[in-house]
Amino acid sequence: MSSCILKLSAVVLSAAALVSGCGGGGGGGSTVSTVTVSAPSSMPVIASTKLVDDYYDDIEFSGMISGNLDSLNGKSVFVLVEDPANLFQAEGYLIIQRLASGSTYTLKLKGKQLKAVGHFTGNVRVRACLDAACTQPIAGTPLLLPYNVKVEAGLTVSRNEINMTVPFGTVPAPEMVDIGYSSFGKGWVANISSPYRGIVEEHTLSIGNTTYHYPYPTIGVLPAKGTILQDKQMQIQIHPTKPGNYFHNVKVSAGATLPNRRELIYEQTVTVRYNVTPNPAINSLFYPAALDFTLKQQSTIMHYDYQLVTNIGVASQFVGIEYLSAAGTAGPVNSWWNEFPDQFAHTCSVTCLTPGVYTAQVRYRLVTQKGTIGDVLFPIRMTVTGD
Repeated sequence: MSSCILKLSAVVLSAAALVSGCGGGGGGGSTVSTVTVSAPSSMPVIASTKLVDDYYDDIEFSGMISGNLDSLNGKSVFVLVEDPANLFQAEGYLIIQRLASGSTYTLKLKGKQLKAVGHFTGNVRVRACLDAACTQPIAGTPLLLPYNVKVEAGLTVSRNEINMTVPFGTVPAPEMVDIGYSSFGKGWVANISSPYRGIVEEHTLSIGNTTYHYPYPTIGVLPAKGTILQDKQMQIQIHPTKPGNYFHNVKVSAGATLPNRRELIYEQTVTVRYNVTPNPAINSLFYPAALDFTLKQQSTIMHYDYQLVTNIGVASQFVGIEYLSAAGTAGPVNSWWNEFPDQFAHTCSVTCLTPGVYTAQVRYRLVTQKGTIGDVLFPIRMTVTGD
């Protein structure tokens, strides 16, 4: 059984491919209508869920081509692919093979990078013509290839900007951002970067004759930043701080693993512009305003951070921790709270605290260049439970 293969470039809209002579040779006097392309013997399935920025799969399909193939010798054949969903590349590959049992064609289309999110249905139309305008189509074309493709976004956020202006002393309400990620992903990660003034605002604290500088964040992310999260909402906490303009970027990332094990990473940025205006009526505030927590009797050390935020020109001096009430006399009844260098509570020393409620307050003194303004008190309430 002898065979002859004609290879043609399959192109979209404009480029032409020249069919070379094969087999019986001969002039080009025959009309195009003497050649007929049949529908694919097996219809390619163009139905799947994909990710934006991924590539659609290459496809290949075959069918019979009949008639006077010699009539194509020396002629330019244009293969035009009309693809409203932009699933396939402009270049493909067409092979015509002559066999004793009949002639076949094979058409290969190369997947294109997917740039649009949505659910796409319709038909890819593949036409073969002797001119770019397709006024001389080859019989049997266009070939209609139905598609039903869903293209998912890798990561979405409900907004990319947060702008806020508040007077000093205000505790802003949390800002909520809806998060969406693809069915190929396991979650998302958020991290804070701040090109202006660093990621923190400095707080000065004097203890005795020593002055300490503490970095305090001006924004935070809940759930906790730096971990893979499956929540559908991100909470951006904007902390009270000194008057000034603050600029932060919250970078949200989501990965996706495709069925072919290819990995894709998507990123979105939420820009936070935070302006704190002067307010001389307030000298300071605690954030949060108080602590109220529960610890088990045999628990390890637990950290509970808070901030004392002072106005411009106001400094704070640590005075001491005052223990107000206790459920018993065992354990560290007069030392269960630690303020420096870390803020934490503990329930055991040589012995452990009796279960019950314990209260304390931390005293700070506010001073300016003109002298002492007064004291401020931070209340702490701890409930100790049995193991």
